[in-house]
Amino acid sequence: MNRLVNETSLYLRHASLQKIDWYAWSDEAFEAARRQDKPVFLSSGAAWCHWCHVMAKESFEDEETVRRLNEDFICIKLDRDERPDIDRRYQQVVAAMGNGSGWPLSVFLTPDREAFYGGTYFPPLERQGRPGFRQVLAGVLNFYRTRKSEVAVHATSIMATLESDVFTPEEPQEALLDEAEAAILSQFDPEHAGFGTAPKFPMPGAIEFLLRRYAAGGHDAAEDASGHGQWRFSRSTGRGLSPVFSGRSMDDSAF
Repeated sequence: MNRLVNETSLYLRHASLQKIDWYAWSDEAFEAARRQDKPVFLSSGAAWCHWCHVMAKESFEDEETVRRLNEDFICIKLDRDERPDIDRRYQQVVAAMGNGSGWPLSVFLTPDREAFYGGTYFPPLERQGRPGFRQVLAGVLNFYRTRKSEVAVHATSIMATLESDVFTPEEPQEALLDEAEAAILSQFDPEHAGFGTAPKFPMPGAIEFLLRRYAAGGHDAAEDASGHGQWRFSRSTGRGLSPVFSGRSMDDSAF
């Protein structure tokens, strides 16, 4: 059933061309998950997101992956520009799981809308330490079917932790700031710019932190890294030779 064809979002309408039985974010989707006793796969992204389109091409147009998604999951496609509130909530959940954050956001939920596993971009097959998406689907489905009580407890615990977190502002200790600066600089690529290896993504928070450290009398390395760390993601080579600007991306528009 093609449920996305009449959506206002161009991103969702583009997904309607895929063979996946996508739902938009709705009560109908979670009612179907509860009725059919299936986990929910939530895919959040945007039209400007390069890796969203990569994952769509690699996995959402792959016949075997489509079959598994349609048979074993209720699939929801979300435009994070339309519903940043929902996206932000599950970004926080995935980050709390230790699996990073960003787009595409790939989250598995119970019919009660509680997340129990998630990540960002998954390649179709295992690559560079990242599990393949097919492998993830198989593992999630087995966990949901054979350890359902644990799924519920785990999901409820994660969501409750986020809701109960209260942060009290206090003056950071200099030793912790030094440690954070060293950790960020250890990921800086002095040859090709940016942080880490491909795929590289903008790290505006890290850059702002390094600039503030330099302004407060930090090392020259902090200024050097912040000046060469603003390049947009590199897709394969790891080289940040020129910025690639993505429409509606706040990270890009900051520079």
